[in-house]
Amino acid sequence: MAMVGRRRLAAALPLACFLACGVVEGLVAPCSSGRRRASRRALFGFGEKEEPAVEVEAWESSAWYGECRKRVVTCIMCAFEEETTLSERDAQLEAAAADARVRALAKALEAVAPGALEGDAGGCFGLARLASWTGGGCGSGKWVREPEDWAPPPEGLRGGGGAAAVAALAEHLLEKYPAIDPLRRSVLLDASSDPQLTNRVALHFCRAYAATASGEASVRAAVQSVVPSLTKKAAAKYCDTSDAALSPLEALRRAQAAALGAPDWVGDAAFASSVGRRVNGAAVEEFLDQDALRWCATHSDALKEPSTVSLALDYLCEMRRADAAYTAAGRTPKTLESQMDAYALSTTVFDDDEAFLPNPRNLKPLFLDGATIEPRQKITIPYDEPYNFGHGPYDVGEGTDRGASPKTVRVEEILSLKRLIYEGNKLDNCLEDRRSSQVKYVMRARQRVSSFWSFTLSDDAKGLQHILLLEVWHLRGQNIVRQAEGPRPRTLPSPEAWHWMKVWCDREGVDWSTWDIYSRLDQIHPVDPL
Repeated sequence: MAMVGRRRLAAALPLACFLACGVVEGLVAPCSSGRRRASRRALFGFGEKEEPAVEVEAWESSAWYGECRKRVVTCIMCAFEEETTLSERDAQLEAAAADARVRALAKALEAVAPGALEGDAGGCFGLARLASWTGGGCGSGKWVREPEDWAPPPEGLRGGGGAAAVAALAEHLLEKYPAIDPLRRSVLLDASSDPQLTNRVALHFCRAYAATASGEASVRAAVQSVVPSLTKKAAAKYCDTSDAALSPLEALRRAQAAALGAPDWVGDAAFASSVGRRVNGAAVEEFLDQDALRWCATHSDALKEPSTVSLALDYLCEMRRADAAYTAAGRTPKTLESQMDAYALSTTVFDDDEAFLPNPRNLKPLFLDGATIEPRQKITIPYDEPYNFGHGPYDVGEGTDRGASPKTVRVEEILSLKRLIYEGNKLDNCLEDRRSSQVKYVMRARQRVSSFWSFTLSDDAKGLQHILLLEVWHLRGQNIVRQAEGPRPRTLPSPEAWHWMKVWCDREGVDWSTWDIYSRLDQIHPVDPL
């Protein structure tokens, strides 16, 4: 079964490998204009045939232009993450067309502001986004005006640097009607620390920018691609945003909160939350907008601190992911205090981190407060059996010393690189310090052919315990458990971890019978009750 799964998984890899390797190699800066290339005649295998090289301009061999072309690959990968039906051929066509567009944009920019993008990483990213996501790229519409028609007054760009020049070029290309400032800022979002997360945000708002600037859609209709439930009042407040320091998404979160009657600090806390600083699926965005954020606006005096609002939003949206019928209505900060504390205990967030997209099969997290295992069950862990000098069947549940005391059980999807490595640190496994394992797992997470899940137990007596790291393979017709490992030196799941793994897998329709152990086991280590 594992070998069949491996072959199926391999079939999903060519597109990402092409984008990560093939296109980058194809986008190396061209040779200098004075060079002539010689090629040997193929007919007889000897002799030299002189072929004139394509004439290129000096700026085409510059470092900044090469950087722009590489950023195009990143932008195309970002757009393709959301279109899982696109093929490798589609990627080749997009890359070729985007390369032609980025050359046209760079030529227009160089004519007006020579060398403006030298050393300007933000401007290079902005130019790549315009080449990849507008002008017909990745399903977008045509430009309102062509780049070669751009002739701004030089004094208008003087002292603004490359970013200002790119912003002015974007206005020329996209704006038939003046756009609002928050959407304009989407082109130049700083992606130096977290390119995946920031580019996903930039993609949605660049599309909204192009739609509103061309007159194709109103601001509200365009931004509803991000927040489907966006109200007229929130859209109006978004249009009135005057703070130039706010990113498009940050301004949107503040407008959503203000439309619900909350002060600005609640909107800032919404953007500071894990769920608020990314573009989520439609169901989560609607719940965040009309349920969770409304609840925080109503109880802002009781919540008091921005950090508490951020925690509340993350907790409520996690509950919504786990249960489609969940609502914050009728609950108070006091009644949720203990659950939020337990949630915070098992939550670890890193700054400057690479964000993964959620799993493509809508597998949901799990959060159970005060959970116990049903009375008197017997659990057998594969390999932990007498013929391997193991324990054999374990008695678990109420009436035994395993699983009888109430615990907070959490199954959390791991959605970032540092969080995945952190889990390896807690379990003392190969993810903690083995580079080859990190690369292998991260590649699968990026391609969304695997998802990773953290299982934790917590209570007042023993605190937080990391009990299992689970990898689910998303094959063509099913989801299967590839790996499930507990802390070293045992590595095998504990009886309690095995029970909760089966509970979650059965609920989500994941085949846990495909589990096997891939780490070397020299002996079966005993495990104390958790």
